Amino acid sequence: MKTRPVRIVREEIKNTQLYSSQKQNELAELEGELKAARSVLEKIEAQYNNLAAAKARADKKLILLHDEKKVLENRRNRTPLVSDHAVVRYIERVMGGDIEAVRKRISGSYSNKIKKMDDGRIERNDCTLVVTDNQVVTILAPGEES
Repeated sequence: MKTRPVRIVREEIKNTQLYSSQKQNELAELEGELKAARSVLEKIEAQYNNLAAAKARADKKLILLHDEKKVLENRRNRTPLVSDHAVVRYIERVMGGDIEAVRKRISGSYSNKIKKMDDGRIERNDCTLVVTDNQVVTILAPGEES
């Protein structure tokens, strides 16, 4: 085995130490950059989470607005524009109609039968009375089905 001069060996050790020192410095720089990148990533993740929460709130508001829009559209498109109650009151108060006389004409001679009947129908010559819970709830024309 050939021996190298001590001077050359010392120089090689010195070069190796310098190389190792350079690599340690590079490693320290890279670790610093990694730490900075992680910090930036954490900030971006926090911003993302804030945006995701804001989007969720906006989505909920949007659903509520869509529901409210449907309600308003249904109100606008509702028919009839005049309720049955308003029609009855108009007949009674403006036209002078006697609502009680109409009630008596509807029930006619069937009052006792209506009072005793829970649910059912009473066939008359001119119409059919539909009874629910001892009360006439609607009237069908001859041949009409409900």
